[in-house]
Amino acid sequence: MAAANSEISRTPVFESRAKKPKPDGRVTGTDNSVWLYRTVPLGSIRDAKTTSEALNISTPLAQAFGELATLGTTRGINRQMARKKYREFHLIETNFPRWYEAPESSPIKDELNEWFKDLEVNDRRVLLGVRLVPTTGDGSFRGFMDSVEQTLFHGGVLETDYDKDYQQVSAAFDRAGLGHPDAADWAAVDGWWNLGDPRPVAELRHAEHIHFFSRRSSWEAAEEEGLQECDPWLDLPDHRAVTFASLAEFDLGYTAVSDPSTWWASDLIGRGARVISVRGFVEPPTITRQELKSTKRKMRTDLEEGYQKGKDQARREEREAEVASIEGQYDIGKDAMPPTLIDLSVIVGMAGMYSDEESIRVPGGQLHIMSNRQLQAWHETMICSNVRGNPNLHDVPATSVAYAGFSNLTRVGDKDGAFIGLTADKQPVYLSPKAASAGDSAPLCLVGAATGSGKTVLLQWIARQHGLMTTPTVIIDPKEGSDLRAAFMDIPGFQVRSFDDFITSDGGLDPLTLYPTPEEGIPLAADMLFNVNPWGNDDRRKYEAEVANAIRYGVSRGAKVTGQALALAFKDGQVTREAIEPVFRVANTFPKFRATFGMTPPAEGASLAKSNSITLFMRGSAPLTLPPMGRTIAPEEMSSEMRQSINLLRMLMRGSLIALRGRGGVLHMDEAWVLERATPDELNETGRLARSMNVLPIFYTQTPTGPLNLGLKGYFSRGLIGHISDSTEAEAALELFGASRPETHSRVIAPDTLAGDQGANWNSLKALWSERDRITGKRSLLRGSEFYYGDLKQRFAATTVIMPASFLAQASTNPDDVAARLREEAVSAQEHLAV
Repeated sequence: MAAANSEISRTPVFESRAKKPKPDGRVTGTDNSVWLYRTVPLGSIRDAKTTSEALNISTPLAQAFGELATLGTTRGINRQMARKKYREFHLIETNFPRWYEAPESSPIKDELNEWFKDLEVNDRRVLLGVRLVPTTGDGSFRGFMDSVEQTLFHGGVLETDYDKDYQQVSAAFDRAGLGHPDAADWAAVDGWWNLGDPRPVAELRHAEHIHFFSRRSSWEAAEEEGLQECDPWLDLPDHRAVTFASLAEFDLGYTAVSDPSTWWASDLIGRGARVISVRGFVEPPTITRQELKSTKRKMRTDLEEGYQKGKDQARREEREAEVASIEGQYDIGKDAMPPTLIDLSVIVGMAGMYSDEESIRVPGGQLHIMSNRQLQAWHETMICSNVRGNPNLHDVPATSVAYAGFSNLTRVGDKDGAFIGLTADKQPVYLSPKAASAGDSAPLCLVGAATGSGKTVLLQWIARQHGLMTTPTVIIDPKEGSDLRAAFMDIPGFQVRSFDDFITSDGGLDPLTLYPTPEEGIPLAADMLFNVNPWGNDDRRKYEAEVANAIRYGVSRGAKVTGQALALAFKDGQVTREAIEPVFRVANTFPKFRATFGMTPPAEGASLAKSNSITLFMRGSAPLTLPPMGRTIAPEEMSSEMRQSINLLRMLMRGSLIALRGRGGVLHMDEAWVLERATPDELNETGRLARSMNVLPIFYTQTPTGPLNLGLKGYFSRGLIGHISDSTEAEAALELFGASRPETHSRVIAPDTLAGDQGANWNSLKALWSERDRITGKRSLLRGSEFYYGDLKQRFAATTVIMPASFLAQASTNPDDVAARLREEAVSAQEHLAV
């Protein structure tokens, strides 16, 4: 309803469609014009891995303009005669916030909706419409008479009169790759000013902006305060203001479309534009070429005459430069010359109220606020509208619009799964435990980041959600002193096992017990012995076949663990004392080896990680000797203790992988650099096995050079790359996902503070904190950690990790947070004792 009108109007108060859209995308305006609208596909331009990939995102829109130019092609005539056949178009981009809603397919949608009920995401859509041209009838005499009767006696034209042109334009849009609008698309363009709700709202027009009220009570509150001065009621709920401005000048010159300074539409969206409406006509390049030649000849004739009359030589050179500049904008080859968009009107609706035009300026153009034309500007943005309120019209190459960033929307990740956070365009990001195997993609996922980047907390956040989804999940945490239990204590079925339990066990990780049958574990058992090398020299090659056959023989006699198998083989004379005596000597001396080399059969029903919940394997107080981080260590350099520690981790990872086999489970391996440096073949084998086992292994590492140098790039289909200060490691992480753009690399290595500790560095991926409060000494979080996410669709984009505050309080490994958590636990324990 209109605010200032007390009388009931006989005409629509605001522009609207006369009819609902047809399923084929046709829609009729209030002036009986018929338009065909299609959706423009969106993708990541700003976060594209390569320049060519960024340009490809805009190709459908550029091709659509090219197709429309061919529909209006006329030969041998000039612009004045040809323009009546140019196709009129309307390009509209809408961009408004809405509340987060979890995917319907998510098993934890209720939890996600509760955790993030106050989280804003963006709804962004782009539609391209073309006004259709009617023909009189369907070609038959009867059709001709029906069409004439409709026009003369009823007004308007028959819908069937547009069928022929519809087929032409529809086919052109299909060739360009445009899609079909759905109900949400129509709602967005019909009600972007009301956050996608097309129902009528109260509106109040001021000279330089319009206020929209979606709730009557808010309107009444504003009316009570006084409608002329809006400052007192700007913060009313269900109220929003929009400032409409015109793109008055293009500041592009001859700039390559790959240059970010030409992405003016994307820049405007980033500044808070709720709508960008572009109207105009598409001129075929043949006509533009003729106009350029004619203009060039006339201009040079005029310049020559002026020069002969003694006019300024500098002026002549300036005009020649103008001609060259115009030609330069089309200088992409004679056969590939783009169409021209003439009488181009660009109207932008900015969220909020603006009076300073410099504050809404973007590199590619200058905006002018449409003072006293706000209503006309709003109406012009509406689909099928015949209202034109923009005094600033332009003639520009179609590339100036097609490659302006209208198609930019940074999305990444899977359609559902564990919620990771939001992209720069506020699009939800997920990591599915099953998407890679379902799509027959490479099976591994890498999380590469330095200490203090938020890597371990991210592990807990992903694992917690997968656990709530009843996805079988195993976490292997070999860090000394690490305790991740607090994040999972309330998960049904959660269990913890310490490395100490294995070290004191008799074959708790024996290879023969890891598989459903001992026969399947024979190759792994033999391989395990040769890697540990109890013989201590090259004699292992001498005994390789003998020991492997002995294990096989023992299993055939009913052995359930490796030591039992060798003992049975020796008893029956199937293996020599020299071959097995060093093995048993090491087993009786070193508990870590005994954990993987059982002497007696395990208890009936003993198994590893068969839960449908989360199983955490934590180091506890287990003494492990791990290789140094940062370099690969050869077997001959390893001490016996180191070989046994690596063997324990190797068997634990392989056993977990086998236990998750066929169940769509997830294996989190923290500090994966331990294995990649000491036993690289195991990572290669994991990559080979994971696909067929339907398991998602996620490796967390500080040194991505390891997987890259091992040739594992082809095994990683997904990855999350956080802050890595080491330039070489950062480069390796990005190379794994083919995303080695200099600007991406600079973000990965950037510190979290500016030089001289002069404040937060927003280019960094690290979590950003405020300065400590002088009184409380506390800091507040400015922005969470960011990770570049490489997904199954080869997309690569930065994602801000978002977690509920309640979870962060449980999971943070920051020393201050850990200390605070321990204090709370101590107080709680004292209170419990007091009770």
